[in-house]
Amino acid sequence: MTEAVFNRNGNPMKNILLGLLLANVLLLAWHRWIAPEEIEAIDTRTTVPTLILMSGRQGPREAPALLQDAALETARQCLRVGPLVDSEQANAVAHQLAGAGYSVSQTSREGRAWVGHWVQVENLASRELAARVLRTLTEGGLSDAYIVESDQVRKVSLGVFRDRERAERTAARAIALGVEATISDRFRPATEYWLEVVSDRGVIDLTEFQLDTSQILRGERVSCP
Repeated sequence: MTEAVFNRNGNPMKNILLGLLLANVLLLAWHRWIAPEEIEAIDTRTTVPTLILMSGRQGPREAPALLQDAALETARQCLRVGPLVDSEQANAVAHQLAGAGYSVSQTSREGRAWVGHWVQVENLASRELAARVLRTLTEGGLSDAYIVESDQVRKVSLGVFRDRERAERTAARAIALGVEATISDRFRPATEYWLEVVSDRGVIDLTEFQLDTSQILRGERVSCP
């Protein structure tokens, strides 16, 4: 009877042991093959936002546009050219610039117009001294000399010359007569005419245009519109 009981109870114990062994095998298999796949899938999903934030796609699309803007800014030159003495001359220069392919607009402002090189004897203390200086100059052959007096300032003018060499020769003749003459620029109030010039071909060379050689022009770099 004892043997019969042992035999009946022995089969269940074997089944339990086999069941535990099978469970261990399944658990090991799950850790080795199934669990890594699930963990990898979770990690992949969590890295997606990081890849989007760090993506460099937007930068390369914008870089060519920035380079093109920089190249355009380098090529484009905007100048204010002047001053021109009257609207007729300004229109003539504007026509030449437009014919060369530049974009031109005209503006004006109150300023001073250059008249010429003024030869004069300055800082004379009295009318009597100015009269003596004038007599010395006229007797020496400088018959165009005359006295200029304003605001208690007396001087003798020997003339205004557009040509620098003529002005220097006149001053030298006065100095030879014992009179200290100086040369300075003379201006008069006038409306200045300026040309706003836009070039996409770099710096504008004014020497290529037929301009009045006695007119002093300058180009001022300005911001492009």
